[in-house]
Amino acid sequence: MSAAPQWFDQIGLFFEATVERGTVTEICSVLSNERRQFVILYLLDNDEPWVRTAEISRWIAAIEQDVSAEQATGPPYHRVRTSLIQNHLDTLSRQGIIRYDADRNRFQQGPMFRSAARVLLLLCLMSSTFGTAL
Repeated sequence: MSAAPQWFDQIGLFFEATVERGTVTEICSVLSNERRQFVILYLLDNDEPWVRTAEISRWIAAIEQDVSAEQATGPPYHRVRTSLIQNHLDTLSRQGIIRYDADRNRFQQGPMFRSAARVLLLLCLMSSTFGTAL
C-alpha cells in the first residue's frame, strides 16, 4: 500500500482547523443523504435571505429527473417537497445547518452552515480525486 499524497495531509490539517472534531461525525451523518447535500449546495450559490421550500424542491426534482426546473412538476416534485418538509429540512435545522421556518415554508443558512459546507466540499473534492461516490 502506498502512502497518501502530501496534499492529502494538508487537506486533513485544513479540515481539523476549520471544523471541530466532534462536529465532523454529526455533519457526515447529516450529509449521508443526497437531498440534504443538494440543499447545502443550493444555499452556497444563493444570495436571497430566505429560500422557499417550493423553489428548492423544484430544483432538486429537476436534477433527479434530469429535466429543466420548469419541467420538474407533478409527482416527482411533490415527492421531493414532501420528503424535504417531513424529514430533511428538520434534520438540517436540528443540526444548526439551516434555520427552518416551517410556518412560512422557507429556510436560510444556520450557524453551522459554513462548517457543513466545508465538509461537503471536502468530501466532493476527495470523491472526485479518488473516483468514489459520496
